[in-house]
Amino acid sequence: MIEVKNGLLANNLGIDESEDYFGPLYRFVRDDDITDVDFNGTDLWLTNSKNERYHSDAKFSDEFIEQFTKRVANAVSKPFHKQQPILEAETERLRITIVHESVAISGRSICIRKSLPYVRMTEAGMLRDKYCSKEILNLLKSCIISKQNIVFCGEPGAGKTECAKFFSQYIPANERVITIEDNPEWHYKDINPQKDCVELKVGPQMDYTTAIKTCLRLNPKWMMLSESRSTEILKLLEGFSTGVKGITTLHANDVRTVPDRMVNMGGQARNESRMENDIYSFIDLAVLIRRKEVMEENGESHIRRYIDQLCYFERENGTNLCHMIVEDGRVLTTTLPKGLLRKFEYAGLPDPMQPDSDSDFSSFEIPQTDTFSSDIAASDACTTGACLSEPAREEPDIPFPASDQTVALYQKMRSEEQGGFVSFLPPRTKGTYRGLARGFA
Repeated sequence: MIEVKNGLLANNLGIDESEDYFGPLYRFVRDDDITDVDFNGTDLWLTNSKNERYHSDAKFSDEFIEQFTKRVANAVSKPFHKQQPILEAETERLRITIVHESVAISGRSICIRKSLPYVRMTEAGMLRDKYCSKEILNLLKSCIISKQNIVFCGEPGAGKTECAKFFSQYIPANERVITIEDNPEWHYKDINPQKDCVELKVGPQMDYTTAIKTCLRLNPKWMMLSESRSTEILKLLEGFSTGVKGITTLHANDVRTVPDRMVNMGGQARNESRMENDIYSFIDLAVLIRRKEVMEENGESHIRRYIDQLCYFERENGTNLCHMIVEDGRVLTTTLPKGLLRKFEYAGLPDPMQPDSDSDFSSFEIPQTDTFSSDIAASDACTTGACLSEPAREEPDIPFPASDQTVALYQKMRSEEQGGFVSFLPPRTKGTYRGLARGFA
């Protein structure tokens, strides 16, 4: 927790974001336009919010480097020498890594990465900078409103977390969000102070798998995992199978490789074919963020980030399908897969790319009765996507993967007339259940 003491920012580690503490590094630490401060032993390199990297003329004495290292080591009560050459510390805003000169032959290395408690991206800025089109922006907001599981992927430094932070703002305030991360990056509670959120920190006392299991006991509506790296993906899929919705990030350079990446993360702990089936059943969308250098006519270059790909996953009749909706930053088709459209209809969003109003999506009516719709998988294929065939698994006698609760609802609806079943429900709820009934017919 950050506290203000004598006008200076402090934290529970005793690291003050003050000029006395950071010395000549202070001006870079306090500049919110700078995201990374990297000292390689001789030179300082900076990265700004536009992901532009450039050299600084700032110089640091050996005496300052030694003093700063000792301050950080004392703050975290960790040794730093040849036998312990890596020193790490973090605050609410900063992640500091120092590498000893015994293993960094270029000299003692210092890396300071910032994760600020606000979202840099805005709708106007995204459209102005051609980060995405209006249709893609509306589609992704609709995906949050309709409670879909989303994976944001890309190469390191592409801006996956920043994109995920932006779209997570559209989660309704009354839907509990549990964030799980080892280093503070989401800052969900700071960005959304009026929303229900529990922030779990992974560390020596609690690994990712334990954190996800704990999350499922905290009555979550959303589970946000900062980055999927290893076998924790198994627990994440297990959580999604219960109807909890979620957002995560992972490293990938094509949305079509996401299932394979997740299977590789799971290792030998799970049957590969069965796990791949679960991925297509419980992951709805993958979004690829691309970062590339663009050369202007005047010879100057700049870094551009943009949404390059978007696909929809589904499993239908024993077949795994990947529908490409966006490629090279362009919408391939405005005719979305029928399974995806059905989910939007359940949420009251019949035209997800072109909403009735350009106002903030938080003004849209959020259905409170879609407990069962989260288990529905699409039942219509789209010819725009690639198709991978897998052997069918043993499933309940219903046309989609579903929880026991949904199976019970399905059986009840099949045994009674649809009109009679919903006749006693409120108008808004009637529409939801009638939509379910149409999906089951």
